[in-house]
Amino acid sequence: MKMSFVRNGHVQPVVSPVQESMRLARPQPVPVGRIALGVVVALLVFALAWWFFTRTGIYSYGVVATGVEVFHAPVRSRVVSVHVEPGDRIAADTVLCVLVSDDGLTELKEAQEILAQQRGILETMLEQEHAAFDDPAVEQRDLENARARLRELELRAQGLSKTRGDREAQNALEGDRLARQLAFREEVVADRSKRLIEVRGLRQVAAALPVEEVMAFEAERLARFERDDAKAQLEATIAVAANERKRFQIEEESGSAAVQAGKAYVEKISALYKLARAELERIRSRGIENIRSRIISLEAREAHLRKLAGPTEVRALADGVVTEVFVTDGSNVPKDSELMSVSGTGKLWINAFVPPERAGDLRLDAEVTVYPTTGVSGIPGKVTAGGGIQYKVHPSLRDRITDPSAVYVRIDLDQPKPDLIPGNVVRVVIR
Repeated sequence: MKMSFVRNGHVQPVVSPVQESMRLARPQPVPVGRIALGVVVALLVFALAWWFFTRTGIYSYGVVATGVEVFHAPVRSRVVSVHVEPGDRIAADTVLCVLVSDDGLTELKEAQEILAQQRGILETMLEQEHAAFDDPAVEQRDLENARARLRELELRAQGLSKTRGDREAQNALEGDRLARQLAFREEVVADRSKRLIEVRGLRQVAAALPVEEVMAFEAERLARFERDDAKAQLEATIAVAANERKRFQIEEESGSAAVQAGKAYVEKISALYKLARAELERIRSRGIENIRSRIISLEAREAHLRKLAGPTEVRALADGVVTEVFVTDGSNVPKDSELMSVSGTGKLWINAFVPPERAGDLRLDAEVTVYPTTGVSGIPGKVTAGGGIQYKVHPSLRDRITDPSAVYVRIDLDQPKPDLIPGNVVRVVIR
């Protein structure tokens, strides 16, 4: 349903041109409220954008850092010429200065003398490398004595065996003789006993005289005595033979043991001298290797001293910037004294410092953009250390970072060799 305050069937008359011109001529009011509202909204948007921008990135400053190489005089030297000045950018293998050394020449002569001496020792050892022993006569004498003793023991054992055989044969013959003699005496005793019995029988029939009985009795008693003596001699001979057999057996066993000991001694002497020769050869081989190693080191030292004797060119080890020069042309410098220092540009990093209130926003491997003051485009990098570690603010940054409690951050650059000079100040943005 359409509502209208106009009467039904009535048409609102058109505004007259006079009224329209009067309306346009009337001053229009300024929309202050709308303008104020727009300004407030714009400020809020800007503040929000600024807050977001500042919270998502940490803005600060840092100093380009690198390793410093200090060059020293290898020996007491005299500086012939200096080719660089502080602040010069140099490339690797650039000649920094030239040195000469009289001490190096003296050390070179000493090294050459020692080298010649060691070479002579090596030649002597090589000539004696195949020698059997330090004193072959001693070895030969000991072996001959041991072998002579062994031969003597073997001959003694053989003589003892022969003597035993001879004695056993003699004892056997003597035993046989005594056994036959005993048998004969037994027969004699039997015959005399029979004769005595016969004489006594005749004496009973008075067919024999008393003297004949006495003579027969004495003859029988003598025969018994001779039989007992022969029996005793046989038993004594058997006992002597048994004792001699036992003694010869003991002596043969002792002689055999002595022969075995003599053989073992000869083998032991041979083995000992063999081991001694092997040990001597091993010691000589090791000594030869030691001499050769010493000669190699002396040759290297000689070559090094040849370089030190001069003229010696001191060259840069890597790209860098000369920071300090401590010598001039014609200077006499002692050994190990400093000649100059070079800051290498082969590996650069940034030592940056951030406000302590932003330390909680730091994280390792955070993306960083480094802006040199020379106008070079930003160089990417990453945070590799920092956060909780406090360092003193670098002197070059104290006019930019006034808070002494600023937090240290190390930034490693992605580019291997950025176009930066050690010690320069850079701006850093940590995302």
